Amino acid sequence: MMDELGIRHLDSVILAGALSSFINRKSAAAIDLFPDFELENVQAVGNAAGDGARMALLNAEKRKEAEHESAKVEYVELTTRPGFQKEYPSHVFSPHDRSIPPQPGLRKLGTKMKVWILPLN
Repeated sequence: MMDELGIRHLDSVILAGALSSFINRKSAAAIDLFPDFELENVQAVGNAAGDGARMALLNAEKRKEAEHESAKVEYVELTTRPGFQKEYPSHVFSPHDRSIPPQPGLRKLGTKMKVWILPLN
């Protein structure tokens, strides 16, 4: 999606959803959940959709604002984009794949990740 929009660098990551408040940013960085940059630039906002729905229900001005902003939204189906099926798997981190070098920022975190490989049977 970043390529499609011509974006080369993210300044911040906002984690939304009820569970976002429980994500350990250091652990998430260790498994490449978000790009390599300072953890201060990763913020959890909790249940943003629920908060927005409450605001729209309780405030007519916010409801108009939400209607205006929603008209700008464009749905993008990434899985049908040319190159996605090849590009996506190459960016999915696997803790078992030793061929992928660790992110430079992880050295600053001092993260040592332990991986246990369990038999499937």
